[in-house]
Amino acid sequence: MPVGATWAGCGLGPCPSTVSFSRGSIDCIHLINEEHMVSGADDGSVALWGLSKKRPLALQREAHGLRGEPGLEQPFWISSVAALLNTDLVATGSHSSCVRLWQCGEGFRRLDLLCDIPLVGFINSLKFSGSGDFLVAGVGQEHRLGRWWRIKEARNSVCIIPLRRVPAPPAAGS
Repeated sequence: MPVGATWAGCGLGPCPSTVSFSRGSIDCIHLINEEHMVSGADDGSVALWGLSKKRPLALQREAHGLRGEPGLEQPFWISSVAALLNTDLVATGSHSSCVRLWQCGEGFRRLDLLCDIPLVGFINSLKFSGSGDFLVAGVGQEHRLGRWWRIKEARNSVCIIPLRRVPAPPAAGS
């Protein structure tokens, strides 16, 4: 590109970074399958995205709740997300004393909370094993991107969380 020239875009509409769905910035993202991904933001929201859409298919605000004094509450930042590849299982981490497991609803249009896994500290990284038998969490006393807060009770560690599959209930009419 010549000096002084400006890039005008590719004609597909506004740049995705200017499309607003969140009040904060997206801090983490992970591929769910070839067509969908999950993201976490510093405003506490978790979003499900389709590759063909500019806006999220589903948005869960305050996914890990609120912290702070009454009237001055702030959402817990989502510092890590993970998805078990080609399934509907998603994990999110924050500093809310738990890792949350979510199930993506039909057509990735909804997020349903499955359970909370207690874990003290900043959940700075999450990754499912290939078989889905384990969830690995990188836990720290401080957030991975800065030293805004410190949780003294936490230990900088890697936690391996065993998971077990629960068989799906039989379909109605069978």
